[in-house]
Amino acid sequence: MFISHKRYPVFFLFFLLILASVPGLGAKTYDLYSPDKKIRVSIQVGSEVSYSVFVDGRELVVPSPMSLTPEGAGALGKNPRLSGIKMRSVENLFSPVVKEKRAEVVNRFNEAVLDFRGNYGLIFRAYNDGVAYRFLTRFKDTIKVVSEEVRFTFAEDHSIFIPFVESFLSSYERNYSHVPLSQITAEKMAFLPVLVDVKNGPKIAITESDLDDYPGLYVKGSADGSPSLFGLFPAYPLKEEQRRDRTLEVKERADYIAQTKGTRTFPWRALLIARRDADLIESDFVSKYGIEYIILDEGWSDPADLFKVNATIDMPQLLAYAREKNVGIILWCVWLTLDRQLQEALDLFERWGVKGIKVDFMDRDDQKVVNFYRRVAAAAAQRRLEFDFLGEGAWKAEIYADGVNASKYASDYKKTTMAVKPGDIVKIKLAPGGGWAARLFK
Repeated sequence: MFISHKRYPVFFLFFLLILASVPGLGAKTYDLYSPDKKIRVSIQVGSEVSYSVFVDGRELVVPSPMSLTPEGAGALGKNPRLSGIKMRSVENLFSPVVKEKRAEVVNRFNEAVLDFRGNYGLIFRAYNDGVAYRFLTRFKDTIKVVSEEVRFTFAEDHSIFIPFVESFLSSYERNYSHVPLSQITAEKMAFLPVLVDVKNGPKIAITESDLDDYPGLYVKGSADGSPSLFGLFPAYPLKEEQRRDRTLEVKERADYIAQTKGTRTFPWRALLIARRDADLIESDFVSKYGIEYIILDEGWSDPADLFKVNATIDMPQLLAYAREKNVGIILWCVWLTLDRQLQEALDLFERWGVKGIKVDFMDRDDQKVVNFYRRVAAAAAQRRLEFDFLGEGAWKAEIYADGVNASKYASDYKKTTMAVKPGDIVKIKLAPGGGWAARLFK
């Protein structure tokens, strides 16, 4: 049935949310439209919760289930009992802390929040250029999340740009392969984002956002050759072994992916939709006459001790010269070393007057390392230091390419912005010997 315009004018007018019974299945469908009504998210609630995505009337993502399984609570999203729906329409402007491309960003979407018995819910949003969903829970105590079911099932066997990896230990610097979805088997995995090239249709980038106190999302293919992607998560690390001065390899993992607060929202699972290639790419460059930062890459200090400065570098003189030229200094460091010396090292960098740090070689995306990002962000913000993370694949960033390391100088220093929304997927091409850093923001 359709919601009555007379009885529910606000719902009809702002959300165009249509409630329909699916004959013979006992399921109900809730259709949420984007503000321009060109994208539709169809949410099915029956024996499980699933969603479909339509763009310009064409079904691109067919019913794809989702669930979240806390220890002892069963699979949230299976055999759901809907208790209510709350809806809202948002249109406003906000000013990002880091002015990536714009001083103001338009925030416009329609949202449906589905509440279920059992202390959980699902939030769906429809934008003019994408859709997203996330779980929310309302448990009193800390929970262990055993698994999360994430699936993207496409109506046809489209091609995809995807960066394959062999394990959860990765520098997130793989080349993207261009293959049909059906060729990605259950034995192949990749980090995000990935880009689906719809035949005679839009591009769809799959990514996540608002990742905090939780592992990063990977994807793998299907076992039966269907055009589907399945979510995959690194379990929580129990035993680690250090390799060299910079890599902490996980030797044993728990039987859960996260231990976290019982009342919280979980990361967004997002599909970013662009009808033109130009909508997926937007970059800008620092003026050749106004280099903003210089990066001192590996070599300025002992990688295992940030207080052992290279004897050939006169740090006070270098910093004074940079200030004279109005150029900021960013210092590279190994994450393990920074984690051991975090407070003392950042105090020193603040006294020196450096602009920030470039942190490297995390090479993991499990909950423990994600929480390391939070600690660094908080400590750096206290001292008004910028922070850049390399070797991590889930956050938005400004990419600085062909910068300066400890022994070379470059005149073609460039800045490109990457983010987890349409218009922010870019390709970075480095000059021989060039380096890069990323200014993280959310």
